[in-house]
Amino acid sequence: MKKFIVAAMAALFCASALTLGARQVRILREVVYQTDIHCAKCEKKVIENVSFEKGVEDLSTSLEAKTVSIVYDAAKTDTLKLARSIRSLGYTAKVISDTEKSKK
Repeated sequence: MKKFIVAAMAALFCASALTLGARQVRILREVVYQTDIHCAKCEKKVIENVSFEKGVEDLSTSLEAKTVSIVYDAAKTDTLKLARSIRSLGYTAKVISDTEKSKK
């Protein structure tokens, strides 16, 4: 009986060590949207609202180019959800580029 308990504990220990050692691969992507933002208030509105969407890692805007660039975790969101978030604020959101940024 003692041998069985020791063997079961050893198996449990090995299984938990393997689980802890396995790392989840995060794929970060960057999408750039062409928008119709035209002033600092528009820019602020987008930054304050879209930055807190699930999966958003980084967000930047360019008034001159009228673009919104978002680095996001592909496992948590996608370009359609992010575009919907921008559109819900009253702005257009046309994808210019969507590229893989890195794997972590």
